[in-house]
Amino acid sequence: MLDLLGGRSITLSELPPTDDDWYLNLLWIDRQKCILLTHADTLFSIFRADVRSADLRPIGNYLVAAVESELRAENLPTDTFSKLQPDTVQLAKTASRSTLGFMNEMGFELRYLIPFAPTEPRRTSLRTLRDEAWAIDLNALNRKLIRGRLTAGAIEDFAAPTGGDQIEDFTIGTDDIWVVLREKPALLRLDREQPSRLLDRLDLQDEVPPEDSQLFVAAAQSDAWIEIYGRPPDKAPARPPELAPALTAAT
Repeated sequence: MLDLLGGRSITLSELPPTDDDWYLNLLWIDRQKCILLTHADTLFSIFRADVRSADLRPIGNYLVAAVESELRAENLPTDTFSKLQPDTVQLAKTASRSTLGFMNEMGFELRYLIPFAPTEPRRTSLRTLRDEAWAIDLNALNRKLIRGRLTAGAIEDFAAPTGGDQIEDFTIGTDDIWVVLREKPALLRLDREQPSRLLDRLDLQDEVPPEDSQLFVAAAQSDAWIEIYGRPPDKAPARPPELAPALTAAT
């Protein structure tokens, strides 16, 4: 990790360890540099794939932005772990073997899941939330989801109610899983505890270009946003050709 941040030019602080410390680990997964960031007291963890050295300089800006982004995704205040300031981030030696052991176990689970999660042009199809990691099961022709419970070391797979269609993208919300389908475009809302259970379905076939389109989904607490990439047929685009208007689906 230190070599990625600057090697010998990095000076480690001598601050005593506290429960508010964050632990940072570098993982090599599927030939990508990935980082795992874990809070010492709560084990709240953040995973980022395909990280480059330039992303981490200055390190404080990147880490604080990652923590705040993950907290917002969980609908938690951005000051949940005391006020984070980019210019006050300091690097120190590892002090907690138990935290490091937890991170090593999480890294093992992530290495298992990522081969099921190919990198799309804009993002990886691996999703993490709290102590869970989710991926699309390629061995099931993109019709199943895999959940890894990182603290328990348990792996489960669920047949998604896709009607035989393939999953294009998905995201994990507080209580729901949002899935977009590929062949007959639709947005599905699934029960996060029982992902085989369909809660809602919104057909998108009238909104999606018939060819060469890609769909991506992002979610808040009770809403999902669909990004549709592809030029609508027989229409002059009002913006760059590759970007069509986004849809919003709310429950």
